[in-house]
Amino acid sequence: MTRTYLAPLVLGLLLCAFPGSSQAQEAPELDWSHRTIVSVQAGAQFPRSDFKYFYDWSYGGGASVGRIIGTNTILSVAVAFHHFSEGGVGHIGSVIPVTLNSDYMIPTGVRKLIVGLGAGLYHVAESGSGPLGFPDTQNTFGMNARIGILAPVSRTAAVAPTVSLHFANPSKLITKVTYVALQLDARFGL
Repeated sequence: MTRTYLAPLVLGLLLCAFPGSSQAQEAPELDWSHRTIVSVQAGAQFPRSDFKYFYDWSYGGGASVGRIIGTNTILSVAVAFHHFSEGGVGHIGSVIPVTLNSDYMIPTGVRKLIVGLGAGLYHVAESGSGPLGFPDTQNTFGMNARIGILAPVSRTAAVAPTVSLHFANPSKLITKVTYVALQLDARFGL
């Protein structure tokens, strides 16, 4: 089921990021020099590795507050919530990452390519009703890597479809937590 929806979602995000040539000429240039950046994101997550045997796709969202350092780097603190539904074995789970992130923006004309890394606390919770299921929660170290395209909608606001890979290895749970997130990010310069 996961692979069925992955290709159309990626295609849709890419089409949002690449408007026609007439729109590209009208897009304003961002003025985020030495600004605080507030970001809100929402999207779908798709379990990978052994994690996909316990959960189907999920939904989630989050927010971050960051600061522009120099001209192309954003340092931010982010909190998110990802809810995973059962994948046939009666499990319901959630992952709440609280991370410190660094995003680098590579200018490509009006739009910017975003490449980022993050690390921090991942709160992993699961409750199961199947033969392997038992309630459990754990805080563990986790990491993420992401790539996206930042498209300005005004001089202080932009949207960015992003793809990120999350990884955490809780010792008390049956499997490593690995998932891909496809999200739409709305960023505002204050």
